[in-house]
Amino acid sequence: MQISHATWPSQSRWSSSQRTHFIEGYLCFTVTLRVSNLWSSRYAEYKDLLYKIIEQKQKSGMGYRKIARWLNENACKTIRGHEFKNTHVFSILKKKKLRDNRLNNLHKFGIENMHIIMLETPMILENKNENL
Repeated sequence: MQISHATWPSQSRWSSSQRTHFIEGYLCFTVTLRVSNLWSSRYAEYKDLLYKIIEQKQKSGMGYRKIARWLNENACKTIRGHEFKNTHVFSILKKKKLRDNRLNNLHKFGIENMHIIMLETPMILENKNENL
């Protein structure tokens, strides 16, 4: 890379008596960007309906087994068409909460490991005819 004399208005020419030092180095760093909501699938209407029913029943004080029994008595089936068990009820609540947390989580951005690497040999200009 060459720098013209116009870039340095205070010195139109390099004098041979001056020694000018230029230090060369590199700025190194790590950039981290973590995003969890680049893609999200639609939550099925039936899943959402089951979640709302289960959440309402749990808030009213029913346990997982009682909620499963109530769903079976009211002709509700699991997503795959089976009868409910307490583990299905727990799983629906857990997975919906995990999904909501993942989608509502903000992205994380960070700059780490910032350091400067200096080269050992500086560039020295001695002759007035030398260019950068």
